[in-house]
Amino acid sequence: AGVAKAIQVAGVGPIPANATGVVLALRVVGPTVASTIYLGGTTFDFPAGNTPNGWPTLALSAIGDLSATCVNPVGRFVVDVLGFLV
Repeated sequence: AGVAKAIQVAGVGPIPANATGVVLALRVVGPTVASTIYLGGTTFDFPAGNTPNGWPTLALSAIGDLSATCVNPVGRFVVDVLGFLV
């Protein structure tokens, strides 16, 4: 918790190496406490006991990754890439 992790996105699976952004399906399942997740420079707050959903479009870094930091413990943090921008 509280440690940033770089997640490589561009060039992984069907996402081209020249991708500049991604459209995500973001979900936290069963958060045990109110939680905050910083993903790609955007803040997402999740209340305890809910299963919130979001579909953000986020820019990738110059090397094609996203930085992710979870401030508080959560249940399961699920991210699916729905699309990409080049």
